[in-house]
Amino acid sequence: MRFSFEIKLAGQIRGTLRVDDTGYNMDVPLGFRQRLFEGRALAAIERCLDENLP
Repeated sequence: MRFSFEIKLAGQIRGTLRVDDTGYNMDVPLGFRQRLFEGRALAAIERCLDENLP
């Protein structure tokens, strides 16, 4: 399955999430300024997944 997402953290961050039987892969192209917040953005996405997926 493939999902698109968007979060607001140091601007808008858009990406895609691919989910398969063994895990997931996030594709998040970040600009120079947004790379400073990459860890926080990925943590927010993972937290959302943990809360909403079984």
